[in-house]
Amino acid sequence: MNENKLYQGICTAKVELVLDYIENNGDVNNLYIELLKEEDLKRKFINPLSLLAYYKNKEKSQNEDKQNRYLNIADILLSHGCDPYVVNKYSLPHNVYGYDALQLSCLKNDNKLVKTILKHNSTGINNKDNYGNDLIAYILMGFPYANKQNYNKIPAVLNRIYDAMYYYDLNSAVLTDNVSHKYSIPEYVFKKFNKNSLETWLKFFLNKGMDVNKKLSNGDTYLHFFAKNNYPHLIKLIIKIKPENDFHILNNDGKHFIDMFNNIKNKNLFQEIMIEKEKKEILEGVSINNYSSLNMNKKRI
Repeated sequence: MNENKLYQGICTAKVELVLDYIENNGDVNNLYIELLKEEDLKRKFINPLSLLAYYKNKEKSQNEDKQNRYLNIADILLSHGCDPYVVNKYSLPHNVYGYDALQLSCLKNDNKLVKTILKHNSTGINNKDNYGNDLIAYILMGFPYANKQNYNKIPAVLNRIYDAMYYYDLNSAVLTDNVSHKYSIPEYVFKKFNKNSLETWLKFFLNKGMDVNKKLSNGDTYLHFFAKNNYPHLIKLIIKIKPENDFHILNNDGKHFIDMFNNIKNKNLFQEIMIEKEKKEILEGVSINNYSSLNMNKKRI
């Protein structure tokens, strides 16, 4: 079948096979895979660009020339009308079922391929899957957060997608993982990523408008979460960057974030910080917090 030229050209990064297919067929949105299983003889659709994203990222050690040939093929397919937002109906052995090409590229954190796709077609930039996951969620689910070299680095593809989105509400966005656990976007990072990277991510999210008083699924705010997990440096960072924030918010159990510290030293430290903050706000005539109501003049035990 002539389709095999397109399939083989993509799998092996051979530009000449792709061009030969286009010259003789022209339809780059019509790639089907013949399943070998006798019990399922149906032809399953696979997006050529998703197939490309899979093979381009299958081996991270692939040489630069081969990577560039994949990008060249992507550019050719997109120039001939290949739709990157058509969802795949085929999975094994390519593991692309249910994704469109941009989602898969984000999941693979392939910044160059994302750039190539968006250059030609950005109409699906705000698409979500059936679980409500957007492209930011896909990037985070695919980000190799266990890799030490990435501890203090925001992936370039994340900034690219943020910049391409017309409007993004970080505080309403959700991420549903592969076991159906639902998180807010920052919550997923703070719970799943290595603790050495969290200060970098917190700065990033605060810059994008993160609401630190947002209630999480258990009724805690991010402040409560940081205190409970013994991250006093992250709360100090919030106080520094967002001094206008209301730090008086209680969780669903009626507790202040200071109550969540297991360490008495941290409890006393933040009592003093909050009291001094209130004094300063009163002197400046901008106090929005009422820390005295927390009875913070007494040391807690």
